[in-house]
Amino acid sequence: MINTIHAIPDAGGPVGTNTSCGTVDVDQAVDNVLDARGNGDPTQVLLDELSRCCTPEEAKAILDELQRREPDRWTDFVNATELGRLEGSGYPASGLTALADAIAAKHAEGSLDQDELFSLFGFGIAGFGPQQERGAQMLFGASNSQAMQDFEAAMATMAMDILAGADRHRASHGTDVQITGWANNVIAGLGVDALSRQALFDAYASPDRDAAERQHIRELLADKDSVGYDTHSPDALAGLIVALAESGGRGTDLAVEMANWAGDNQEYFVENDIFSQRTSDSRTEALSRLLISHSDAIFDDLTDGYDNPGQYAADDARRLGFLLGVTAFNPDNLFGEAVASKLDDYTRDQADIVAVDPQSAEAQSALGRLEILSPALLIAQSLPFLGNLESNEARVNGILRIIDTVVTIGSLVPTGKFADFLFDLYGTVEGLTDAQIEAGLEQYLTGLMSGSPEEIEAGLQELADMVDAGIQAEYGDNPVVAGAMSRRLEDTLYDMLLAIANNDVSDYLETHHDG
Repeated sequence: MINTIHAIPDAGGPVGTNTSCGTVDVDQAVDNVLDARGNGDPTQVLLDELSRCCTPEEAKAILDELQRREPDRWTDFVNATELGRLEGSGYPASGLTALADAIAAKHAEGSLDQDELFSLFGFGIAGFGPQQERGAQMLFGASNSQAMQDFEAAMATMAMDILAGADRHRASHGTDVQITGWANNVIAGLGVDALSRQALFDAYASPDRDAAERQHIRELLADKDSVGYDTHSPDALAGLIVALAESGGRGTDLAVEMANWAGDNQEYFVENDIFSQRTSDSRTEALSRLLISHSDAIFDDLTDGYDNPGQYAADDARRLGFLLGVTAFNPDNLFGEAVASKLDDYTRDQADIVAVDPQSAEAQSALGRLEILSPALLIAQSLPFLGNLESNEARVNGILRIIDTVVTIGSLVPTGKFADFLFDLYGTVEGLTDAQIEAGLEQYLTGLMSGSPEEIEAGLQELADMVDAGIQAEYGDNPVVAGAMSRRLEDTLYDMLLAIANNDVSDYLETHHDG
C-alpha cells in the first residue's frame, strides 16, 4: 500500500509553505532523499520535499518514514553541520520551517533518543564550530511554534546541564570535548532570536543551578580556542549574555554576576593584544546590551567598594574600567554611545545626591562611588591606547595618551623638575604655549625613561600631582565632587603611569577576583 497522507485543502501550515495542497506521497519523497545520497545533496532534497508539505503532520510523516528506513543513518543528512553548509545556497525556507517543526514534534512524542539528539547538533570530534553553530541557529530560528519553543527549552536545559557537570580540562583538551562541543552548538544556536534566548535564560537561571555551576558554564563557553570561535559566526557566550540583557528584573542579579565575571576575565572579551586593537564583535556588543539594560544595578555593584567590606575598591575600578573601555569608549562598538549615556546619567545622579546635602549618609555613599568611577573612567579611556610598550618611545607615547584622556596637556601648570626642564629648554616657564608644554613634556619623559627606577618613580609622581591640580581646577565650582574625583585618581594615575614605564600594564589590570 502506498504510504500517503491526504491533506485538507487550505489547512494552513508553517509560514511560507506551499499552499497548493494535495496528496503527499511520503514514500516517494523519502525515495528521492535517499537516492540523492550517491549523486546529489540529500539534505537539500529533503528540504525541497518538505517545502511541498501543507501541514506539520505531512512533514513529520516524511521524517518518520526516513527514520524508519534508516534508523542509524538518517541524521547523517539531518543535522546542524549539513544545514550550516546550505547557508546562503537558496534552500527553501519553508522546507526548513517544516523540518524544524517536525523535529520538535518527534521530540515531544519521545521518538528521538539521546544519540539522535546528539547527532542533530553536531556531536563528534569535528562536529562543533562555526558551521555547526550556524546550522543550529538556522534550525532554531526557522519556527516559533509552541512545539519548537518546548524543544528549545529542553535542548537548553540539556546543554546547560552538560556544561555544568563537565570536567574543565577534559572539556577543552580531551575526552569531554565532543559532548561540550555539542552543548556549545546548541547554546550558540539558541542565540538566534528573543524567544530562543528566553529558553537559554530559563535554563541558565534555573533555581537548581548554583553560582559555581554558572561560572563553570561561562568558562566553558568563553574559551575561544576550545569552542571553535569565529568572529563572524554565532557565539554561545554572547547569546547567553544577550539573554541576560533581555531578562528584565528576573535577571538583574545574574546580569551583575556576569558583569563582575567579565571584568575579572578580560581575555575572553578581546582579540589578540587587548591594548592595541579596538574590536567590536558579538561579545563586545552583548556586554554593551547587558550594561544598557541593567546599568544602575551593575554600576551600583561595581562602585560600592567603600560601602561593601567584601569588595576591594581598586578591583571594582579595574573591572568597571575594563567593561567601559571595551564598550562605552570603543569607537567601533555600535552600542558605545548608549553605554556612555547610561554612565553619564549615573555619574550625574551621584553628583546630584552630593549637592543636596554633602554631609548626609547618602552623599557619603555617593562620594565613595565617584571615587571609584574616577579611576574606572581613566582606565576605560586609556585601554585603546596602550600597545606594545617595549621601547622607551612607546612608553612615552603611552604616558602622553593617558594624561591626555584626563586633562589637556597644554593646560598643565609645570612644577618641580619638569618646570626646571622647561626653563632650561625655553629660558622661561611663563607664557608658554600649549604646544611648547606638550613638546617639552615629551622630551622630559624621553629623558626620564632612561633614568634610574627611583628617578622614574619620582618624576611620574610629580606628573600625577600636576594632573591632579588640573582636575581640581576643572571641578573647582564643586570642591566636594572635585575631591572625590581626584582622591582615587591621583594614586590610580600614578600606578598606571608606572605600569606603562615598567611595560607591565597587564599585571596592573589584573584583579584579586574577590567576591
